Amino acid sequence: MKFHLAIATAAIALLTAFTPAARAQQPNPQMAAEIKAFEKSLGITPEQKKKLETVNKKYAPKMQAIMDKLRKQGGAKPTPELQQKLMQQWATETKPLIDAQRKETSTIFTPAQNAKIKAFQTKMMSKMQGGKG
Repeated sequence: MKFHLAIATAAIALLTAFTPAARAQQPNPQMAAEIKAFEKSLGITPEQKKKLETVNKKYAPKMQAIMDKLRKQGGAKPTPELQQKLMQQWATETKPLIDAQRKETSTIFTPAQNAKIKAFQTKMMSKMQGGKG
């Protein structure tokens, strides 16, 4: 399934985007597996999937443009201070896009699916911030 939860994708990108080693890697395999299993558990219908893909295609180039710009600013070996600055800039610049995408996708999901998504997002953010989730 090509659908990715916007917030989880953005968070993974945020945490891995600015380190040279991470640029060549896929997201954390355990986290990627959790996201895939979660997506399956949502029970997305073919109609929902089609609508979600349309929304994702709308926002993906915008998110990628921001990522490319910030990677270019970071250079090959950004300092930890620059990485922090770029992550803050990423969060600031992508927040309106993520919020808009979330608003659009929430209209596609059922109330039960939206509740599951919110709980999953909270769990994933906790894990990324050092919690066990």
